[in-house]
Amino acid sequence: MKGAIMALILVTAASPAEARVVVGSKAFPESWILSETLATAMRRTGIPDVEHRNNLGGTEIVFQALRSGAIDAYPEYTGTILEVVLHSPRPLAIPEIGEELKKQGLGISEPI
Repeated sequence: MKGAIMALILVTAASPAEARVVVGSKAFPESWILSETLATAMRRTGIPDVEHRNNLGGTEIVFQALRSGAIDAYPEYTGTILEVVLHSPRPLAIPEIGEELKKQGLGISEPI
């Protein structure tokens, strides 16, 4: 997969309208901006309790926060998902990435 496509990894959770949603971001400005944009969009769509935890660290740290339930979502590059999260030996299309993440109890949005 060529280019720097961004995607959003999501954890399947209880109805966001009934629960607190925590959006995480990595330790660089683009991640902060995308995460804050997501948090703002969620608030505007009626999710009242959305927190943005920024500057959590690198991929491994933020991904572990996602897996542990400390955060519910964060923006990530598809290339990073392939290499760091899935350890894929070959490029995968977005639907294939979604299927692999589903095996870990995670999901992915359309690229942003």
